[in-house]
Amino acid sequence: MNMYKKIIRKILGGNNTQLLTILIYSFRMVHSGNKAFLTNRGQSLTSQIRRSLHKLEKGIYHKNRKKSFGTYIIPQLCSSLKLYLDVYGKNKTTDYAYNVLTKYAAVSEANPSITKEINEIIDLLIPPITIQPHIRKFRKSGRVGLDEAMQQRVSCRSFKKDLVTDEILDRIINIALTAPSACNRQPFQVYISRFGENGHEALCKLPLGTGGWAHSIPCLLFIVGDWSNLGNPRDWLVPVTDSSLFIMQLILAAGQHDLGCCPINWSDIPSKHKELQKHLNLSPYQKCIMALAIGIPDDSPTPLSIKKDAENIQIKPHLHR
Repeated sequence: MNMYKKIIRKILGGNNTQLLTILIYSFRMVHSGNKAFLTNRGQSLTSQIRRSLHKLEKGIYHKNRKKSFGTYIIPQLCSSLKLYLDVYGKNKTTDYAYNVLTKYAAVSEANPSITKEINEIIDLLIPPITIQPHIRKFRKSGRVGLDEAMQQRVSCRSFKKDLVTDEILDRIINIALTAPSACNRQPFQVYISRFGENGHEALCKLPLGTGGWAHSIPCLLFIVGDWSNLGNPRDWLVPVTDSSLFIMQLILAAGQHDLGCCPINWSDIPSKHKELQKHLNLSPYQKCIMALAIGIPDDSPTPLSIKKDAENIQIKPHLHR
């Protein structure tokens, strides 16, 4: 670890002890998390399964679906599911897997060995009760209550060509800006790219999650964190947390105006940062947190993507008194 301290000190050009400590702590966290993921510890097994299932979902409901797709995912997914069943038994995650794999088996023309593997795991996953079908569509909200708005939210990846007006964008952004913010700093900006504008197509292809549907995005927002708002290194996560709170309210506000959204993960890849920095003329202290596709949804179906429930995420430690 001393080697990393020396490298970071050289990069910082000084001896900022607080910033150095934070960077090393963050490095350890990411490094240990990666090790846990690779050795099926912690939540890694569940995460691997859910991510693989989501990849298959996107292929199942792609407008130009291939006859055979996602076969590279199946062997590892089936192996992980068998291990998961041995450890945890049947629950919402296995229901999710059954839902996706039965639909996948019905629409994909896989080779015989893959088909056999899928059918075997489907037999092991059969849920004890009937579960909801693996499909839903965007529904116009008509100013529904908050509970219903959240429950009927879907990630839209297929839009009409109609553009979102400045008036509507201003309205939903102003609503979203009522989200909580640490010390009310709101350290982020929203960069907007629209269909027909110079560079829009290249920007839509820049995030990793838009393969196969980038061409249909009428409006793409980049929510960019701004670290120039921070006076203390200990607050380095604030642009991320504040942006995330803003984004969720923005998605809900868009739904109330009958707009569909798809939040797009922005992976921490230096070459991607540099390319976006060039496109948007970002400063060194600015960094994209997430992209958001937004527009008027067409009638394409959306996968259900069964979520975890409270039982899966609540931890009630026995605290020492």
